[in-house]
Amino acid sequence: MTTKIIFLFLLFANFACSSIDANLPVDRSNPIRVDDLSFTPCAKWNFSVPGQISNLSISESGKAILLSSSGEKNANGKIRLLDHMGKVLWSRTLKQPVKSQSISKDGRFIAISNYSDHLQFYTANGQLKWEANHFGKPVFIENDRDNKPKIVLINDDDSQPGHSHFVYDFKGKLLFDDTVERILKNADYPTNLEMSDAYVDRKTGKISLFFTGGIMIVVDSLGTILHKWRLPEPISAVTVSEDGLYYALTSNLLFALGSGSSDWLWKSRLPSHGDALAVVGDKIVVHANAQNEQWVAAYEKNTGKPEWFYSNNEPALVTPPFQTQRDVAIGFFDMRNNGRIQFFGLNQKGKALWAKNLFAPNGIFSMAAARPNVVIGYGAPKKGTVTYFKIAESCN
Repeated sequence: MTTKIIFLFLLFANFACSSIDANLPVDRSNPIRVDDLSFTPCAKWNFSVPGQISNLSISESGKAILLSSSGEKNANGKIRLLDHMGKVLWSRTLKQPVKSQSISKDGRFIAISNYSDHLQFYTANGQLKWEANHFGKPVFIENDRDNKPKIVLINDDDSQPGHSHFVYDFKGKLLFDDTVERILKNADYPTNLEMSDAYVDRKTGKISLFFTGGIMIVVDSLGTILHKWRLPEPISAVTVSEDGLYYALTSNLLFALGSGSSDWLWKSRLPSHGDALAVVGDKIVVHANAQNEQWVAAYEKNTGKPEWFYSNNEPALVTPPFQTQRDVAIGFFDMRNNGRIQFFGLNQKGKALWAKNLFAPNGIFSMAAARPNVVIGYGAPKKGTVTYFKIAESCN
């Protein structure tokens, strides 16, 4: 009996910290196949901006698009709300450009953070309801432990280095102001560590905070510590699956994290440094803009086994946007050939559902998706363009 227990313990321990260093099962030079596409990105409209595109956000229905820009005449910063036909519903001129922005799932509320250290909250008709003297990255959360919608403002700047995040309700009341020292102390880590970044899961309201030394602590919006991990390398990006498992990128490793304070279920070595990751069906898809190439790869969600890999052997002008919508990975490859950008959608098996070449010699600045709609911002510094695509079987 004792022998059986020891065997089972060792078997579980081996699974809980398994490592995969196998090479991906394809050639490193492997462009996306475009010979059997299911859909076409149909450009429904274009919108020109006499300035630089800063950020794009889209509501879940695709009917409200928040566009921010900078460098326009007589406007250091500007925001516009467009409808799904490209019509400007309203615009506001700002003293400083927008740093970060968020739109509520139903499109009824907008939060922006600008470079004058202000968090501003607008209604869908353009009314400024309130503002606060904070600087960071706002994110709407609508399913927290008390089921009340909130705005989480991640402190991603040195203007208030002792704070990790702030939480406001929709009326502008400050509900919570958490500090780095409190979080680290309650998690039994040294309090002199620096916070490097954060990820907010809008579906659950859980906040993943990254610290130096490979530490990640997950809290709810009111500061309760839910999970903590210490990985061998600093964490650069995180995503969460529908079943609540966390997946993290470090310099060139992908981790699936367990429920304990330090364990991981598996780790898998990446071809090079990865920039972003997302869950696509039963795969973890990683997108990268490495020094000498761009690539996208998939790993089996439960084991970390490499599944497929596509590469473009050119460095990108800018780090390309990447996200998922309904089990489709949406991204870009900078082709560095006459200003072409390859805009693609891949399913969990690595099949290209669509691939379209766009002319964007200065790179893609921003992208937001609410399938079947994708909105992209690109163009020159004084001549920005927004294109609204509908992903369809045909453009007829």
